[in-house]
Amino acid sequence: MFGSFRSASTGDRLSTCAKRILCRGASDVRKVEQSTAKMQNSSLPSEYFRMAPTAKRSSGYRGKEAQKPQPPLASVSKSAKSAKRMERASNNSQPTSSSPQRSVQSRRTNFADDPAGKPFLNGNTHPRILGHSSGGRPGKVVKSGNNSDVPAALSLPVSVNGRSVKFEAGRMARLAEGSVVATSGGNSVLAAVAVSREGGMEFQDAGTNLQLDYREKAASRGMIPINARKRENTASDKETLVGRLIDRSLRPLFPKGITDQIQLSCTLMSADSVSNADALSINAASAALLLSHVEWKGPVGAVRLGMVDGEFVENPSIDQLRSSTLNMLVAGTSGHILALEAEAAEIDEKTLFKGLERAQEKIDSVIEAQLELAKKYQKIEQIEPQEIADPCPVNEAGDLFAVQAVQEFREVFKSTRTLGKQNRAKLIGRAFGRSLNRLKKIAADHFSPVQLNAKIDSFARQAFRELILETKTRCDGRTLDDIRSIRAEVGLLGGDVHGSALFERGDTQVLAVTTLGLPQEAQRVEQYLAPQEKIKRFLLHYDFPSFCNGEVGTRMKANRREIGHGALAEKALAWMVPTEEDVLDPVEIFSGNSLIGKRPSDTPFRHVVRVNADVLGSDGSSSMATVCAGSMALMHAGVPLANHVAGISVGLVAPETHSDLSKTDPIFLTDILGIEDHYGDMDFKVAGTANGITALQLDVKLPRGLPLNWASAALEKARIARVRLLKIMSECIPEPAKTLSPAAPVISESKVEPLLRPLLVRNGGEMINRIYEGTGARLFISEVGDLEIHAPNSEALKTARKLVHELVGEVEVGSVYEGKVVRVAEFGVFLEVMPGRHGLLHISEIVPSDQRSTSEIEAMLPKLNDKIFVTVIEYDKKRGQIKLTKHKNK
Repeated sequence: MFGSFRSASTGDRLSTCAKRILCRGASDVRKVEQSTAKMQNSSLPSEYFRMAPTAKRSSGYRGKEAQKPQPPLASVSKSAKSAKRMERASNNSQPTSSSPQRSVQSRRTNFADDPAGKPFLNGNTHPRILGHSSGGRPGKVVKSGNNSDVPAALSLPVSVNGRSVKFEAGRMARLAEGSVVATSGGNSVLAAVAVSREGGMEFQDAGTNLQLDYREKAASRGMIPINARKRENTASDKETLVGRLIDRSLRPLFPKGITDQIQLSCTLMSADSVSNADALSINAASAALLLSHVEWKGPVGAVRLGMVDGEFVENPSIDQLRSSTLNMLVAGTSGHILALEAEAAEIDEKTLFKGLERAQEKIDSVIEAQLELAKKYQKIEQIEPQEIADPCPVNEAGDLFAVQAVQEFREVFKSTRTLGKQNRAKLIGRAFGRSLNRLKKIAADHFSPVQLNAKIDSFARQAFRELILETKTRCDGRTLDDIRSIRAEVGLLGGDVHGSALFERGDTQVLAVTTLGLPQEAQRVEQYLAPQEKIKRFLLHYDFPSFCNGEVGTRMKANRREIGHGALAEKALAWMVPTEEDVLDPVEIFSGNSLIGKRPSDTPFRHVVRVNADVLGSDGSSSMATVCAGSMALMHAGVPLANHVAGISVGLVAPETHSDLSKTDPIFLTDILGIEDHYGDMDFKVAGTANGITALQLDVKLPRGLPLNWASAALEKARIARVRLLKIMSECIPEPAKTLSPAAPVISESKVEPLLRPLLVRNGGEMINRIYEGTGARLFISEVGDLEIHAPNSEALKTARKLVHELVGEVEVGSVYEGKVVRVAEFGVFLEVMPGRHGLLHISEIVPSDQRSTSEIEAMLPKLNDKIFVTVIEYDKKRGQIKLTKHKNK
């Protein structure tokens, strides 16, 4: 940091100040500034301050020890070597034409424009806080040699949605087939495309061999990674989610039948705390593909939309999103949607569709900017993509085979309308094998098994879609709007489980288990695009084991699909889970069958909540089944959800021969199967309550995307199905449980007299540690006596309360205690009625007034450590004085 202060006249002198600050800390800044001013006004030569060594100090030095003064090196260095060193130093201190002299005053003027970036020496006693951008360091460009073979960089600043966005091409990653740096505010994203055209004949579909990677660099926010290796590790959940979003936005526009292996890398190079960079990353990736030689039907535009105070906000800032009731990112082409990701506070379908129309207008401006960039950018060479020949020969035998294969699959799909997933898969697999054997006899030898299988799969896809378009009947016998059979159950797990639910929809089966935790168990997420780390109090983890598909596999860490599905279900439920600011209804706390406490009506829900969703069977839409199971498990655990949340997935089969899909009638499929997702054109996942939508996600396979007018119809289909699901779920568990599980952690709040606080915290919190070791309960007490007990269960809370009461509990007038004599005085004895709580039993309560001789008094007075039952007759809370009398029945 201090290197920026170096100048020809005074920079070397300030190195001593820098070392003083590092040793003394920010508390001595004012003294250091005074000494700096003295050095600047000193008549001593600059070489004295430049070459004067500083005495080495240990790590425990605090600036109090006297320093032995060191003479200037100029007076002691007499060798020729030292003289040359001094001469070089003197020459370096003179200003040159290539490096003009810069004064400290000029640097101060620059820092005054940006208070967040002030260093200590300029009067600011606080370091620069993350989240306050200083605008970056001043840059400098030096060129040398002949760069005629390097293409000129192209920079195109444009205004997108009211914000300045700059696309730069040809400046970075020039060896990539296409590279673009997109900059908006303090966010810069580098997108680079690499293509391999060798050995790619094993791939039939370009969508299969598209690799997309999104990474955020810690250096983009001026941070060092907090892990032990101090470098970026594997992709975080956020990086995975953004990468999936970019992938879904670009993948549908790749044509089928090319063999190029395509890799697209997006890297966050610089960041601020003002806005997110995911929409910027999609736009940068689209521009990079547009400038490459990859055959792609782009460009794609992306925009984020929020809603603050009932008004739509384009590209909202991070601060605006905190108060926004909508967080939606839309990517698409002109008039079509390719990807959609949103979370909302029960927004209705009409308002959401208005947001889509608003976003579509902004997408067009992004696309125009990319087309202008591509028009100005000159590609060095043109490369034609390699295409794969059709394995099915174009002759009479090939035509006959195609007709027979399609017809056979049609008959198979008709026969499976009463079968489940496994039996359906067996029949389809047998037909697949027969067609494959016939194709091998007529196809050329150079075609690989992957290509042959892809061709047979295309026949099955054709037959599947033709049957739905012609008969409006699906392969499991349902009509277009039918939902599979539903089964819902709660409380199926016992033991220490806090809440459980099982939700089944056809062959899709999800088991959700809710676990409540204490506030200190919240997840802390380090993020580079926010001024501070994120605290997550609600977590949902989605597991998709191989046996749910009847397959053999190895369990490893969560893959990209599991992370994505879990994040979607978490968004859907998060809006209904209460936060610390929400005021809740009273909840009774039980230990076994006895009531031991009651949460007041003004106490917020402070538990950390985790839902673990295990997919036990999968036949489509397991993420939406997770939403349903998670909602019921939360209510069963006693989490006060405002409303039930249900999810449904809507599919689509569109005619492939029509050039303008928006003018045709779409065939929507409600509650899609896995095979309908595979052969269909869309997977529109929508989750919400009876009042509106809380989360949605759209994946499409259409060559141009989903027409905007179709999105409205799909949302209405999802709403109708969602209402039916909510009715079934409400019949199973209509409202949250009134009591928490006895095994659930409990939070108790109470008040302790400030005078008694030392009894808990003395000796380094010895009593607090002993209570924790004995019960597992953690105690938190403030300076004014506010006490919180975080216990792992109700029994632990009951024990911890008893121990705390014995230490600092209220002494009640009229209560009987067994006191222990701790001191004997002439006027009476002091008894410890509670740990650390002493009361006076006056001598008049012990010895009758007619027996006051010395010998009689000594005989009747209790001895040390004697135990006496006493009654409290007076208690002065301010002074802590307790007056006792002997209990007459003891």
